[in-house]
Order: sequence, then C-alpha cells, then structure tokens
Amino acid sequence: QPRFFWENTTDGVSLAGAGTAVELMAWGPDRFDHIQRQALDLFDGVALLNEKRSPVVPRLFGGSAFRDEFVPDEAWAGFTPAHFVLPHYQLVLVEGEPWLSINVQIPLEDDPAAVRADLHEALSSLILMLQVFAKQPFQPPPRPRVVDVTYPMGYETWAANIERVRHDIKQGQLNKVVLSRVCEVRFDDRVAVDDALDYLGTHYTGCYRFLFEPEPYHAFFGATPELLASVQDRDVRTMALAGSIRRSADAAQDAQLADQLLHDPK
Repeated sequence: QPRFFWENTTDGVSLAGAGTAVELMAWGPDRFDHIQRQALDLFDGVALLNEKRSPVVPRLFGGSAFRDEFVPDEAWAGFTPAHFVLPHYQLVLVEGEPWLSINVQIPLEDDPAAVRADLHEALSSLILMLQVFAKQPFQPPPRPRVVDVTYPMGYETWAANIERVRHDIKQGQLNKVVLSRVCEVRFDDRVAVDDALDYLGTHYTGCYRFLFEPEPYHAFFGATPELLASVQDRDVRTMALAGSIRRSADAAQDAQLADQLLHDPK
C-alpha cells in the first residue's frame, strides 16, 4: 500500500504514514496555489479526537516537480507534478516517544465523535497486528542483484554535450552549467527500499531521510543535507549548501580556501 517517511535527526522527529486518506494533485505553473487551496479546504473544520495533548496533527507528505511543463515519463509514471497525500495511518516519533494515529475524511455535516469508536477499533486492530509481527523473528529477504545498467543517452552524445558546453564557457556565452544524464539500473528482483533507507540512515546521519511512495513499487526516496524551507508560524528558514571549492594539501592554504568560500557572495 502507499507509504511515506520523513526524518529530521537534528530535531529528533520521525514521521511515517501508510495508506491514503486524501490525495491532493495539481498541474501547471499554478500548481502550488492549487495545492495550497486544496489543503486549506481539507483542514477547514478539522477535528482532533486525541484523548490527551500530543504532537499528533494530520500531516501531508508530498512534493512537486521543478518544471511547469513536466510530463511524467516511465520512471515518474506514479507521480503527479504536484502530489501530496494525507496517509490513513500516521506514526510520529518525537524524541523516542511514539504516537500512532488514524486520519479519515468524513462529510462536513457528520459528527466526528460518532466515528470515534470505529476509529479506535481500527487502531487497536493495527496495534495487535504489529505486536504479532514484533514477536516473529525478522528474516530479511536476500538483496536483489544488478543485472543491467543502461544510459538512454549514449556516450557519444554525452561527450559531445560536454565539449559544446566547454566551448560556450570559453567563449563567454555561459558561466555555469550542470549537466546530467539518466542512468537506469535493473535488478533481478524488486528493490528493497527499506534496506536502502536503513543504509542511508547509517551512512548519512546528518541528513533528512525521505520516502514518498503514493503507489506501491513507485518510490522516490533519498537523504539530503539541504533544508529547502522550514515554516513555523510566521518564521521561514532555509539553508543552502551549494558552494564548493578545491582542497589543498597544505593546511594553511586549505583554511584560506575555506574562508574564501565562506565569504563568497553566493
């Protein structure tokens, strides 16, 4: 089923979701505004049936394509240019304390308290199932093996693009270009996303880990050190780590280069 994950090790907060209670989608240059309006409509009149104060609130997991004209190709077939999901089940881990909740959407005229018993029963059933799984010894499946690595853009075309960019930079037509090409890797079995996330968590401890899988076996996941934006009330924070500079074997010169990078206008 659809599943989602987000972790900020700095703040000691982890979020996980499963299933889909509500799905928000948008296309085109106004996709951000459309998503915002959908979210405002969705959470207008939200009712929290928590028995005690907790950090649990409904959370949307999702993201957007960079380009307005983005058309999902084969690799992105399960995603929409702006795609957010409110998971049916939601797990929040705050400094080691777990909170399990359930999200449902009911007609506005219905009484939320009337469905409380059914929601508690659904949560209790899930907890019992998790307890059964926890008692069973976990046997990780064998890791899939790579059987094929292909590049849709051939090497000759790739090399020609590099030479053309180098020429344009020397001619002063360009200052900076970031080139990339797609690499497709095929395995002999389904990719073990859980193992990949565990690996990222072990080897990239200072990063934000994420998983967005709105459709089973169509997963976008990774770990990044960069914070694009954090919004808390009226405060917006961002952090850019795009700068780089060469290293030096001489410690004094290396420190000088670091200072030069730190004070770069960019």
